Amino acid sequence: MSESVQTKRKSAVPIVGLIILLLGIAVFAAGLIMWKVNGVDQYIKTESFTIKDQPMDGINNLEIKVGSAEVVIKKGGDKLEVIGENLPENEYSYGTTDGKFYLKRKSYFEFIFPSIVSWLSDKKTDPKLTITVPDKEYDNIVIAVGAGDATVEGLTANNVEIDVGAGAMTASNFKVKNELDIDVGTGESKFENFDANKVDLDTGVGELTYSGTVYGKLEADCGIGQVNITIYGLSSDYDIDAESGIGGVNVTRNSAGHGDIPVEINGGIGEVNLVFAEKK
Repeated sequence: MSESVQTKRKSAVPIVGLIILLLGIAVFAAGLIMWKVNGVDQYIKTESFTIKDQPMDGINNLEIKVGSAEVVIKKGGDKLEVIGENLPENEYSYGTTDGKFYLKRKSYFEFIFPSIVSWLSDKKTDPKLTITVPDKEYDNIVIAVGAGDATVEGLTANNVEIDVGAGAMTASNFKVKNELDIDVGTGESKFENFDANKVDLDTGVGELTYSGTVYGKLEADCGIGQVNITIYGLSSDYDIDAESGIGGVNVTRNSAGHGDIPVEINGGIGEVNLVFAEKK
């Protein structure tokens, strides 16, 4: 049974803020177009590197923050391997510290500038990162992708934080024992067959699709985009509290009544669709 949940209406102040943000994005985009017309190929310098047989004994945390690139993160073996191809020169640093392996941009400026230049250039370099991590349970995993397509498969951790800027990510078969935090800016990202305790979903102007189990709590915040959520289980086990602005919140239940697992939905101008279903 499907229903449109009666929601609490927000004030107009956040909506005005969103409109101002959109105007700022439009001005920024116009500047990028002018930069492209004047030519940016002179700034393109790339490098490739390989990290092979990185020992992971005592390493229980992963921090992977990349710029504009195709990214593949997969599990396999007992050591870590990274293959970087055609990446902006001198953008990345990597190593281990305090029980953590990190691969990330050296600074905010060095991350944003090469990513924008690569995106605007007619000289396509096809940057790519392929990361293979040991198949084990981690304490904390942080994955951030600035722009480009990312695929992540089958990781297990106590806590997972995923941030997608202007790209698109497909992630599946995660097991998260404590907290899962997903933030999507623009683009379309899918998170399929997740098994998590507490889930926090946020989207700006993009589309976020999530499916999986939620044992402890679900929070979903939608700006201008769209959030599609499929929870595996009975809707009668959950207590739904929805609030929206101009957008709507639609809920499809599969059982009567409500339970103790909280579901908090905050919709802005966008749309939130929540479906309860049996696991496929």
